[in-house]
Amino acid sequence: MNVGEFSVENKVISWLLVVIMVGGGLIAYDKMGKLEDPAFTIKSVKILTPYPGATAHEVQEELTYHLEDAIQKMPQVKRIKMSVSRPGLSDILIDFKDEYKADDLPNIFDELRRKIADVKPSLPPSAQAPIILDDFGDVCGIYTVLTGEGYSWRDLYDTADAIKKQLVLIPGVRKVVIDGEQREVVYLEVSRSRLAELGIDLQQIGDVLGSQNVVVNAGNVQVGDDYLRISPTGNFTSVQEIGDLLISAKDKTLVRLSDFATITRAYEEVPNKLYYVNGKPGLSLGISMAAGQNVVEVGRAVANKMQSLQSVIPIGMEMVTV
Repeated sequence: MNVGEFSVENKVISWLLVVIMVGGGLIAYDKMGKLEDPAFTIKSVKILTPYPGATAHEVQEELTYHLEDAIQKMPQVKRIKMSVSRPGLSDILIDFKDEYKADDLPNIFDELRRKIADVKPSLPPSAQAPIILDDFGDVCGIYTVLTGEGYSWRDLYDTADAIKKQLVLIPGVRKVVIDGEQREVVYLEVSRSRLAELGIDLQQIGDVLGSQNVVVNAGNVQVGDDYLRISPTGNFTSVQEIGDLLISAKDKTLVRLSDFATITRAYEEVPNKLYYVNGKPGLSLGISMAAGQNVVEVGRAVANKMQSLQSVIPIGMEMVTV
């Protein structure tokens, strides 16, 4: 059949087909996803288990072996794609079978967590809890940085956290992740000569510090018809209180920690990440959308919300979208 001849002889049908195709194209364009990086299903999970102080061989024999044995008992597992035992860390990457759809993965991930929980008694006591990463395929549709010259990292984080609490309330926003925050630590600089003079070793100091600020159940007591909860006090609330901690010397005398140690509050000397915008330190906020949402419409709502939050951001701080 000659298509050209048929189109000329049947104009009504030809125009009807043209209208249908144009209308269908317009509808498809309006419904088409507008993410720069469209959502896709990643059927993989990474399991990270820190084991501080262990050699690569110890990590393999005492951690990775037991975790792999538990993982391989799952029928949904396609293969253990990668298993790396390095000093102080076990790193396992798992692929699940292609037949499982996105709706099946949450149940599979829950079963994986149960398998890992069952094997925990077989792991060394000094090993940390396994970290199961099943959302590393998330894509941030909006990426912004909070900067402020002259502000501390704590000031930036408190402001970013307040902004996060407002952004997660926007319909269509799945989660907001703050990145680049610096971990606050307390450094103890100890004089070894003074320690030798007092007869105190570092392990003793570590044991005493480790026993502080521990949340324990102190029980309760019945007074008449009421039960009164007993809450122990004495937790550290400042660096000065750490310095007032008493340590037993070799002659059974008690010495304040500040008498032989310099105690300072600071940030980790080697940070994992640092964000700078135009020479100013900052924290990033990654905003990811819920499945099936129009990123353009949600983006407008986020922009309007950020505009309304400008009044609560301290003077000197600014939000920069990247």
